[in-house]
Amino acid sequence: MPDGRHYLFHLFGKDHHGIYIGSLNSKERKLLIPLSPDSANATRAVWSASDSRAGYILYALNRNTLLARAFDPNRLEFRGEPFRIAENVIVSLTGNARFTTSANGTLAYLQNREMDVAQLTWCDRTGKRLSEAGTAEPWTNFALSPNDAAVALIRNEPNRLNSLWQLNLAQGTTTRVVTDTDSANFFPVWSPDGEQLAFASAR
Repeated sequence: MPDGRHYLFHLFGKDHHGIYIGSLNSKERKLLIPLSPDSANATRAVWSASDSRAGYILYALNRNTLLARAFDPNRLEFRGEPFRIAENVIVSLTGNARFTTSANGTLAYLQNREMDVAQLTWCDRTGKRLSEAGTAEPWTNFALSPNDAAVALIRNEPNRLNSLWQLNLAQGTTTRVVTDTDSANFFPVWSPDGEQLAFASAR
């Protein structure tokens, strides 16, 4: 969250399924959006800033419907009802809806009716398609860099292992980051300055 102290997370288990907000200074947590067990298991809570005082919380419902809801980060409360951004958002092999936002609020998501091939697409806040990014490939996970310069991508390879790639948005070219063909790579995360990339790997 913009204050550097609060954070969003989703919780699913025996009960209390939903999206919560927590604080680094406290063990207390506040339920923001109650969800069914299936929806709670298939979404991430993502903050998208519109200015220094307001923004939106983005999340997926019924696994592939992307919603947004205006949120006041100072009062820690919503400022309106949720509205639909997109349908048919791809769900990865791990069960999570594939969407992300950059530091300036730009939204990117994977949309298709099938899991085999996905096309990254730039959209505005109304969900209108602006342009495509890169080529359609069997992408299953991605993360947009904070400076909008690159996208880290997870590709499902013919051997069923996941490889890590990077898309240069200015040049439109993709480069394989991890050349080890015997490893499976997941969940890329950029550093705040967009210069470093962390990811999970099974080797």
